[in-house]
Amino acid sequence: MAAMGEPILEVRDLVKYFPLTRGIVVRKQIGAIRAVDGVSFDLRRGETLGIVGESGCGKSTLAKLLMALERPTSGSVRINGREVARARGGELKRVRRNIQMVMQDPYTSLNPRMTVGDIVGEPFEIHRDVAPKGDRRRRVRELLEVVGLDPDHVNRYPHQFSGGQRQRIGIARGLALRPEIIVCDEPVSALDVSIQAQVVNLLARLQDEFGLAYVFIAHDLSVVRHISDRVGVMYLGKMVELGKETEIYDRPTHPYTQALLSAVPVPNPEGRERRERIILHGDPPSPADPPSGCRFRTRCWKAAEICAVEEPPLRIRPGTGHASACHFAETRDVTPA
Repeated sequence: MAAMGEPILEVRDLVKYFPLTRGIVVRKQIGAIRAVDGVSFDLRRGETLGIVGESGCGKSTLAKLLMALERPTSGSVRINGREVARARGGELKRVRRNIQMVMQDPYTSLNPRMTVGDIVGEPFEIHRDVAPKGDRRRRVRELLEVVGLDPDHVNRYPHQFSGGQRQRIGIARGLALRPEIIVCDEPVSALDVSIQAQVVNLLARLQDEFGLAYVFIAHDLSVVRHISDRVGVMYLGKMVELGKETEIYDRPTHPYTQALLSAVPVPNPEGRERRERIILHGDPPSPADPPSGCRFRTRCWKAAEICAVEEPPLRIRPGTGHASACHFAETRDVTPA
């Protein structure tokens, strides 16, 4: 369960535009891709915030902004009150100790020329004051054991492990500096379903053991529901709905969230028959040329004139209980009877 208290991660009005240019000798900017456009949220100690949405909605760009792998166009990212987005040099290095990342593809995120021991121990080489040199080997073996791997395999190479084991190596590397926050960017999407469950259960156990907070980015709504305390739904660079997991999954208020959840598989055949499937027509607009007003209006069955003129803010709507960016937000029970 999420811990109460002050946020350890504060994101405010975060914006990232990638310029579109034309020309060979003289490059001229002709537009911009609005990958992330005004996203705000908080994350508390011990909490998991799930981020969901279609491919291209800005989830992975958001992860890079949180890690300061990309610099924002505007807005702020603060960890324990310290600004990440504008930190440089030694200050950025110190801030990054508190936020680490588990990447999507365990087959490409590990250096094939390095042993597992060198991969997990690399953070100690970068942050040399974290562990004495003579103690690093022991710490690496402990980390491998914590994630369920044999510490005697410390001299093996990544190709000698399965996909699930490689992801455990990535998690061990993320734990090395004892961070407070881990950003999980699609951490199980490249794994078999049975292995996905093992990795998700491992993340949940480590959260309880070390008091970690997760930003868990995924497109699989079932996985996000299993691990998340709160869920944020993104569409075309915007956060369109944000609330507790039970509120989002059982009583979604934004039409886009309702459409996403209507497509989640239901094991019970009777439940499938009772659930109303919402089919969205058309493709998502280009982030280089988003619609005016509400960005979802071109695919929304509720769209009215106001939707083209006025962008709905993300705020708690009367009678809904959580934040939604829709002029016509209303609860919709999607749980099969």
